Amino acid sequence: MSGLQPIRAIERGVSVMRALETHGAATLHDLHIATKLHRTTLLRILLTLEQQGLVRRGLSDGLYRNTFELRRMTDTLDEYDRLAEIAGPVLGRLCARVKWPTDLMVRNGNFMEIKETSRLQSPFMVNRDEVGYRVGLPMTAVGRAYLAFCPETERAEILAALRKTGHPADHPVKNLRDFHGVLETIRARGYAMRDSSYQGGNYADGSFFDDGLNAIAVALQGPDKVLGCINLLWVRQAVPSKQFVADNLDDLATAAEEIVSLYLEG
Repeated sequence: MSGLQPIRAIERGVSVMRALETHGAATLHDLHIATKLHRTTLLRILLTLEQQGLVRRGLSDGLYRNTFELRRMTDTLDEYDRLAEIAGPVLGRLCARVKWPTDLMVRNGNFMEIKETSRLQSPFMVNRDEVGYRVGLPMTAVGRAYLAFCPETERAEILAALRKTGHPADHPVKNLRDFHGVLETIRARGYAMRDSSYQGGNYADGSFFDDGLNAIAVALQGPDKVLGCINLLWVRQAVPSKQFVADNLDDLATAAEEIVSLYLEG
């Protein structure tokens, strides 16, 4: 065995995957600095790793990441990362079909957080909110969809916590009777829309601003929990809400069903 030489190409591939494990998400320049590999060599390695399902390039930001398959091999699983990996291509196809952008958002405590988005792929200029961007639950389409379809026990716990925050984005839950009526309506029609008074904002810093958008959202319903939600956003002055729903809800619901099916298959 002492006379055998290591395979240099594999060494380089491993160095790239280790750099991605350290960075979490990285640009080509980040990997060039970390590995000292020539950019052309890096691109060939990344292409090979992508084809083998070990590295993916984010739809939302173009950053390279190790895939869930690699995480499973190293026993460091993150189910939301896996959900984003599965949802990314589906969101890309949905955006290509309807043109308007779509987000995958998951619950993180008292807010919803973007895990993947096709905003950069949409021909329409909307806010370029990125992975990690946070919005509240009671006023947003994704938050309302989550609350409407999550298990009753979880919903009760969330609403109890929201009533204590004092955050302006959480004020609809102060009147629980009316808010439960809103959630019942959402469950009956199968999708959620923004609160009529909500125009946009960042839950993390409590800022509110008119983003000029509207949104519809559906839940990704697993066997015993809501995995997350996906939405479609549009410029509200461009298309009336009823028309947008009539034109696009079926495509959104089909995308949600595909994501859940692929997730459960894994």
